[in-house]
Amino acid sequence: MYQRSESAFERALALDPQECDVALRLDPGNYQLRACAIPFMLLGKTERARTFVNLDAGSDWGNYMTAALLMRDGKLAEALEAVQRLSDNPFYERKFLGACLQGSSGSDFDRLSEEVEGTLLAIPDPEPLYYSGADLVFAVNRKLVGG
Repeated sequence: MYQRSESAFERALALDPQECDVALRLDPGNYQLRACAIPFMLLGKTERARTFVNLDAGSDWGNYMTAALLMRDGKLAEALEAVQRLSDNPFYERKFLGACLQGSSGSDFDRLSEEVEGTLLAIPDPEPLYYSGADLVFAVNRKLVGG
């Protein structure tokens, strides 16, 4: 299922969606298959991604990914509800995501952005930087289109 790679993000990108489907049929309750949500999400198959996210429902990872999927589907009020279920663990950037979804801007938003950046730069895995970058692009685009 995995090709040889160095980071969790690279491993997730290397997942073959068809092999994920087979693994789920063989072991339908294995929460570790949650990583299979990532290739489906990147392929725009959010409903299929949600199947794998639900294997770890209720965890911070599950709530974060649920919010990400809902944001991709344009369901921002529901995404905000998922974000509000996140813990205060800075890795999942609850305050920053909440500000993004509420269309915040100005010095408070800038401060939250800087806090997230500082937290994530201390993590050697590029995966969180990728997702936070996508969150920031979402926030900036919302401001540009008046959302």
